[in-house]
Amino acid sequence: MRDDWIHKLQLEDLPDDLQGLAHRIGVRATLEVWRHWQGSDIYIPSLRGRLWRRMRDRAVRRRWDELARKGEPHIDARVAEEFGVTVRHARRIAGRDDRQAGLFPDSTDK
Repeated sequence: MRDDWIHKLQLEDLPDDLQGLAHRIGVRATLEVWRHWQGSDIYIPSLRGRLWRRMRDRAVRRRWDELARKGEPHIDARVAEEFGVTVRHARRIAGRDDRQAGLFPDSTDK
């Protein structure tokens, strides 16, 4: 059975419950979702919480490294502003928070 006709469907040809999705991601993408998961319940996790932080933290580290490769000054302040975090938190995410390192020197430093 050929289903070439399916690629000619328009938004208004879809059932009401798929039109909202098709409006957001397009008819073609909606049909792909339908083909792969028809009849299934799909769980889509919230971007808030752990998943969102993980994605943001990866982006912070990439941006930090990108600016460092270019030799840009004030990387910590720039990254903090771009991502809406404090300078200290940007450093912590990027693994550059050495602020506490000299607070308690070991006994060999005397």
